[in-house]
Amino acid sequence: MILGIDLGTSGLKCVIANYNEEIIHSTSVKLEINQFNGNCFEQNPDDWILALETCFKKFKKEEINFFEIDAISFSAQMLGCIILNEYDKPIRPAILWNDGRSIVESEYLEKNHSNILKSSGCRPNPGLLLPKLLWIKKNEPNNYKKIRKILLPKDYLKLFLAGNCTTDPSDASGTMLFDLVRQEWNQKLNNVLEIDSNWLPKIYPSDHEIGGLRETLIKKWNFNKKIKIINGAGDNAAAALGGGLYEDGQMLLTLGTSGVMIMALDEFKPVIKNNFLTHCHAIENKFILESVVLGVTNLIDWYCAIFNSSIDEFAELTYHDDYSTIKKYPLLLPYLSGIRTPHEYPNIEGSIFGLNLYTDKKNIAWAIIEGISFIFKECQNILLQNNFNFPKKITLVGGGAKNIQWAKILSSLLNVQIIVPENQDFVASVGTVRLAIKHLTKNKHKIKFPKAKPVEVDSLLREVLLERFDQYLIHQKLLFNINNL
Repeated sequence: MILGIDLGTSGLKCVIANYNEEIIHSTSVKLEINQFNGNCFEQNPDDWILALETCFKKFKKEEINFFEIDAISFSAQMLGCIILNEYDKPIRPAILWNDGRSIVESEYLEKNHSNILKSSGCRPNPGLLLPKLLWIKKNEPNNYKKIRKILLPKDYLKLFLAGNCTTDPSDASGTMLFDLVRQEWNQKLNNVLEIDSNWLPKIYPSDHEIGGLRETLIKKWNFNKKIKIINGAGDNAAAALGGGLYEDGQMLLTLGTSGVMIMALDEFKPVIKNNFLTHCHAIENKFILESVVLGVTNLIDWYCAIFNSSIDEFAELTYHDDYSTIKKYPLLLPYLSGIRTPHEYPNIEGSIFGLNLYTDKKNIAWAIIEGISFIFKECQNILLQNNFNFPKKITLVGGGAKNIQWAKILSSLLNVQIIVPENQDFVASVGTVRLAIKHLTKNKHKIKFPKAKPVEVDSLLREVLLERFDQYLIHQKLLFNINNL
């Protein structure tokens, strides 16, 4: 059996799967996010360890035999900055992927080091690790002086379990310190910015065995002494693997805490100008191109809190038989957490246009999923403008994928077939399991693709959505002008 650990932003999930990729057991623990000063987001890394051990306790209550687990593999939220002292303890809370405080540092990097950063595959933005690190150097110099190691979220879990500091190319490529062309840390950049290379973890392939489990944990949880710790991948790379993105041009769209449009690439082909991120895939010598929407399911949580609704009620309210009524709905610019792709405005706030005395919570529910979908439409347009072949079929996963009306909107707006796999809640976890099985079977494992529900383009809905998308772009321009952007 394989234990897959998926550390998300809002929770940590553990699954136990067999060699046929069938998930036999699963459990999860919610995580709290410390948000302050508007766009600052942090978590305590030791809360992740506590959540992991809580999952272990839940499995034990189900009388699961840990001795039968052959390997542990990982995926986790990407881009988080964890700095450790000489005792491998966190110096401060982790600054997360959606944090927006390091705008000045991002502008400094773009102005002064844009040439040397080209091989990072990303335009400097506050979500990436390097701007966060420079923010700590400037604003928390005493903490910066204590740094002995820098890790990413999944790698902190591995440090706890295996006792060593390692990462993989997918996570390394979210730091801006990694050269995606040479596939190594960018020593020239480290020298220019006076970053000690000894702080950075060793890089191994995602399916690489990095060691064994600590003896104390083997005894505590009754694991097999021969259990293997697999390096793992960042969550988007693991989701791409679990979602079946093996060929150039295949695409996955995730609707979780964030929304991400992920395209598999055979070659390094960044779209830096429009804030797309290019990372290494969990598959060696392949890449993924990502556009990131900062707020997705957290907007639904916001809605539910405002209107005292449940997520199920929200989904029901988005359902429509007659799409002609939508034409008079308000338009929502869903920037409650700022914008990352295709515009880098982390401090901008959202807006609603077209409210009237008849506006109700059904209208607003539609406007939320429509507004988020419009951002993906912008990203599609940019890919087409940059001569990418947009696929005819996209796999949709994440919490939002349960809403079939949302799948219909995306299918009709993007003019593609949407595929919703049965295991869409576990796609990143399946990716971690595949990495472990690939290593354990010496790459002889045959991939299993789950049953999936296709969603087709609705021509009437597409006509309405394209008309409203044009209005959205007009209002977006107005909002940008108001904010002097």
